[in-house]
Formats: sequence, structure tokens, C-alpha cells
Amino acid sequence: MSTSDYHATLQHIDLVSAKIATLTDAQIQAEEQLIHRLALDYRAGRLDIEQLYERFLWLRERAAPDFWKRWTWRMPNEASSKQIRHTAYRKRRHTPDPDGNWRGAYPFGDTDRHPPTPTPVVYVLFDEANEPCYVGSTSDFRGRAKAHFKEGKAFVRWMAYPCADREAAYVLEERLHHEHLPYLNRKVGR
Repeated sequence: MSTSDYHATLQHIDLVSAKIATLTDAQIQAEEQLIHRLALDYRAGRLDIEQLYERFLWLRERAAPDFWKRWTWRMPNEASSKQIRHTAYRKRRHTPDPDGNWRGAYPFGDTDRHPPTPTPVVYVLFDEANEPCYVGSTSDFRGRAKAHFKEGKAFVRWMAYPCADREAAYVLEERLHHEHLPYLNRKVGR
């Protein structure tokens, strides 16, 4: 067979390739418009980092090649394609429950929320029977919980209350000592 035998098929492939290139260019332009609008809304505070991250994930699944370059070019550093996942996760993991406190299981899971360092908190540790076994205060809750576990305190659940400062934490800590009477605390108060 000669090349002329394939001429119609080769011509068809050329037409399809040209249409694909035209559609890809149109998609890239649409993506750039959307990314530009998302960046404006994020900078103006109309979208928070988690909402922006949801849109990032949706777009990334459908995007034309080199999407990450177009995204990063338009976004602030904390929302660049390399940083947005970490930034959104960091914000989410430090957001308290609707009542303003944090609570969870121990050991910590990868996506568990907890107080950010250096937020002063008073915390209550609970054993398997859901009895309060220890009350304390710290500005590094995650580190302190790990230290308690290494010291042999057997707890499976915790609750942390944010405080305005260390003095407020001491007052709340003393009140919770008297309220819960945790059996692993050696002393009450400072």
C-alpha cells in the first residue's frame, strides 16, 4: 500500500488534532479566567482557604496540562499549588468544634483537629471508662499529650478548652480539678 491509500485517514487525524488543540486552548483560557476570579475572591475574603482548596481539587481533576503553573502564577504563596493542601489542612486541623473547644481520641489521627501551638488551653484526659483521669494546662497540647502517654498515663480521649492567657488557664485548671477529681493528678492548682 502506498501513502495515498492512507491519505483520507491521515487527513482525518490532522483535523481531529487541530480540533483538540483548539479545544485545549479554549479550556486553558477558561481555566485562567476561573483561576483569576478565584484568586480575586480569595484575596477579598469571599472564599476561605478550604473553599479555595475544594475548587482547586475540582479543577485539578479536569485541567489541561500544566494546570499547576497557571494556578500558582495567579495565587498568593499560601494558596500556590504546592502549598494549598498544607495550608487548608493546617487551618482545618486547628479549628475548634462549634462550642469553641477541641475534643478527640488518642492517639491522634492524621486529620484530627487539636489546639494550635502556642494557644493556652486547659485539657482533661479520659480513660477507657470515660472517667476523667488527668487535668492540666499547656500551650503545646499535642506535645504535652504525647508526653503524658510516654509517661504511662492511659487515656483514650481528651477535651481542651482555650484560654485567653496563662492566668486564665490556671483559674480554669483549678476549677476543673475540683469538678472532675482526676485520679492521676498529684496536686491541685499551681
